[in-house]
Amino acid sequence: GDACFAKAVDNFEVVARGRDFVVHASCKLVSLLLQAQDLAVVQEEDAVDQVFRYVDYDPDARLGSLPALLECARLALLQREGLAQVMLQIEGLHGEEVGLLKRKLGVLRVSLDAEEGGG
Repeated sequence: GDACFAKAVDNFEVVARGRDFVVHASCKLVSLLLQAQDLAVVQEEDAVDQVFRYVDYDPDARLGSLPALLECARLALLQREGLAQVMLQIEGLHGEEVGLLKRKLGVLRVSLDAEEGGG
């Protein structure tokens, strides 16, 4: 219930590294956790890493959900290296949702470049 979900949010990195999570969690649960305002991660890249780990466990069933799951992660908070890593990992993927995600990542990268250039 709610207490269990709250515990998963508070301990996301530990929970997400567990085998049961990777094997049994639904895409819906993963997306809900990623969207939680108080998701406990040291840095946003950690949440994104867990998304790729989750999808990599069963790519045939989960790859189609990758763009939506990444959209749930707070991509705008990624550092330059994290953003570059996500772009690299989705480079070979195709489809409308992936195209939209690639454009969004490109905009975020331009925004980061502008911030660094002006600061």
